Amino acid sequence: MGTSWSATCCLAPDVAEGAVRDALTHELTGTSTRASTWDPNAELARFDAFRSTEPFPVSRELSELVAFALSYSHLTGGAFDPTVLPLVRELGFAAEGAIDREPAELDLALAAAREHVGFAKVRVEPGWLVKLDPEVELDLSGVAPGDAVDRLGAVLDSFGAPGWLVELGGEVRARGTKLDGSAWIVGIETPRDDAEFGEELLRRVELVDRAIATSGNHRRARGAPAERADRTERVHHVVDPRTGRNPTHDTVSVTVLAPTCARADALSTALLVMGADEGLRWLETQSSVEALFVERRGDARVGRFVVRTTPNFPPEPTR
Repeated sequence: MGTSWSATCCLAPDVAEGAVRDALTHELTGTSTRASTWDPNAELARFDAFRSTEPFPVSRELSELVAFALSYSHLTGGAFDPTVLPLVRELGFAAEGAIDREPAELDLALAAAREHVGFAKVRVEPGWLVKLDPEVELDLSGVAPGDAVDRLGAVLDSFGAPGWLVELGGEVRARGTKLDGSAWIVGIETPRDDAEFGEELLRRVELVDRAIATSGNHRRARGAPAERADRTERVHHVVDPRTGRNPTHDTVSVTVLAPTCARADALSTALLVMGADEGLRWLETQSSVEALFVERRGDARVGRFVVRTTPNFPPEPTR
């Protein structure tokens, strides 16, 4: 999936580390084979290239993942939408890479692409995916990494690991505690631009039997950070499926704590599209979810931020 992964776990003495590593690698290979939009031979990529409204056969795992993604489209009113790939491509952040266009040309391309975006244009049946519009394409990058983390955790559970921490591309899930009984500690990075990424932690979080995922618009972007309020000089990969454009709010990253990583992943994407004002109102209707929003203030190049959280977001650990 174009990123790194790691698993830290406590194993019984009779469990071979090599067997665990092989099982984890096998699970990851299966996820990539199913859900990649970069590998033309992957199930999802082949479905995207299928220009027909006839049922398309897929694995049970992929149909379940698409059904999960569509359920979050309904839940979030379309802020999370796996059919957003045509818009992402026109903005230049899909596998095809950047597209050199004048603003007027980009506007026309986005308007045309939006005609084929909408989660109601896909139907899931057991073992099949059906396009109601033959031009619809799915992008599961807003949920597949989190799902992969959950699947890796299930592999470690099958080996009897009482405590583990799995990370893939910044999405994390923990089971139990460390060997000394203390909670796993996860850092939330300050959402600075690419050149500065990773230099500073915004906050630390204790993680026990929970998952955490962060979505941001600062890493995959083009153009200098704008000084103007509308930020039209900067284009990034996060698209609001409801408008077909980059969101115009000040929120640059969202971190979500949830029971599973797939849920945290999908919701962090949706809440980044909504922004802090809409997102915090929406979260009042949800349970078992905590969120932290980072908003940019003033000159984007200086890196001034404001942090807003749900009332139940955990405080910074004291140790």
